[in-house]
Amino acid sequence: MAEPAEAGVSERDRSKRAPGDEALRELATVAAERSRHALGRILSAASGRLHMDVCLLGEVSGAKEIICAAVGDTRSFRIGVGQELPLEESFAQLVLDGRITSPIPDAAADLRVAGLPMTRRWGVGGYIGAPVKFSEGRVFGVLECMSHRAAPWLGDRDLKFVQVLARLAADEVEREQIESEKDRLEAERIRSVLAEGALSVVFQPIMDLHDGTIIGMEALARFGTEPQRSPASWFADAALVGLRTDLELLAVAAALAQLESLPQTAYLSINVSPDTLVSPRFAALLDERLGGRVVLELPERALDDKTAHLREAIDELRRRGARVAIDDTTAGIGSLARLHRLLPDIIKLDISLTRDIDKDPIRRSLVTSLLSFAQEIGATVSAEGIETRAQADTLRAMGVMCGQGWFLAEPGPLAEVTRTLDFAQDLSWVDEEDWKASGR
Repeated sequence: MAEPAEAGVSERDRSKRAPGDEALRELATVAAERSRHALGRILSAASGRLHMDVCLLGEVSGAKEIICAAVGDTRSFRIGVGQELPLEESFAQLVLDGRITSPIPDAAADLRVAGLPMTRRWGVGGYIGAPVKFSEGRVFGVLECMSHRAAPWLGDRDLKFVQVLARLAADEVEREQIESEKDRLEAERIRSVLAEGALSVVFQPIMDLHDGTIIGMEALARFGTEPQRSPASWFADAALVGLRTDLELLAVAAALAQLESLPQTAYLSINVSPDTLVSPRFAALLDERLGGRVVLELPERALDDKTAHLREAIDELRRRGARVAIDDTTAGIGSLARLHRLLPDIIKLDISLTRDIDKDPIRRSLVTSLLSFAQEIGATVSAEGIETRAQADTLRAMGVMCGQGWFLAEPGPLAEVTRTLDFAQDLSWVDEEDWKASGR
């Protein structure tokens, strides 16, 4: 049996081609990456650093090797992702059973593989491969690199390099499998909520900052099922498995079911994502229910590159009586540009602007700019996250007419919050001149 050798290759040339500091840096980058491109980076690192024509990751399943990823000149080797190969005819079988434990510089001259159908079919010259095993020792498959020409420069350092990449590939495949199982379980949980309607709604009053009366109610979803986590986490996880719109529609339906129980002078504010707002199912859900009493809240941070498509849907909903609020608004240039394109009816200040506004002149300056902008486009400014009387005083004095927050009213069942709150009975903090100037 011919053993691999490096005859005819000088130490200088071999060292030049072997992985060095640059390759180690590449390894470090690949190891740190955790994305859908990571496997491609791993295979590219192998084929590029070793000057091989193609590199593939083969999964062993029964008597077959299934190519699950490949980079390089796959066309000349006539291989592709998803292709199934007889394991007994492949190099992979010899790697896994320990008959190939070192690089093969020239397959045609190596008795171990010269007679393999794959050697002739693919025209393999140089070959190097390493097993891909999961953390508990289970074999996934083989990471393999091949070239049509002989590769006399391949040596032990190259094999160690490939073995490290094989471990990284195993980690990535294992991570993807865990993520896939996590997504499957998450989808099951979301579908269970959808099937059982296991979602409730609480309401937080939106108050007139002058007289303390309720002018609106923001509907907030609550989940009473395991696992215990925030509503934002539920919706974010639903988005990852393609079910966010379904979950939002369930929350919207639950809120609309209580619309007629709101005070007649109060509007219902509903949170929706841009994708849900443009959904035909959302438009159908709102059919005949608007009547000027429904406000649709869109998160400002989710509006990038979607305003043109949104504008058409918003215009249609406005024709049917809805109003639009932009939630979590800041005073940045990007925010103002999006506000200008959508022209909302209500601009809701982000809590980062409300917090410490009574102490911070910079925050007051930013809110002043938003108030001026709102006046130009005919919008109302509403504050979120009002937690102290000083914040409420400052916002009202600046011209913010309405707001919400725990100082004003906590979220709760509709029956508990549809009443004038205690703080409204003490209007000593309302300046008489401001009251008259407001036109009330």
